[in-house]
Amino acid sequence: MNEAELRNLMYTAQLPETNVPFVIRYPRGQGVMPQWRTPFEKIKIGTGRKIRDGQEIAILTIGHPGNFAVAACTMLATDDLYPAHYDMRFVKTTR
Repeated sequence: MNEAELRNLMYTAQLPETNVPFVIRYPRGQGVMPQWRTPFEKIKIGTGRKIRDGQEIAILTIGHPGNFAVAACTMLATDDLYPAHYDMRFVKTTR
């Protein structure tokens, strides 16, 4: 979703205890965080994160489109609509 999230995913992927296949889609183009040099944080593999609390409906995103959802939630609030927003972070495929 942003440079800090990418850094944390890359950090988590290279940790010795990460013993599962790990794929990161590296974005192209411009970033969204002017101050992207944040401390590294380990991310629990397979977990998402709640970006915003909401009522009655939720928006689920993965990656950069989450930034569009943040803007949409702000716009919807002007019409008294308050969707929750969750960044799923991980996609799991089955065999």
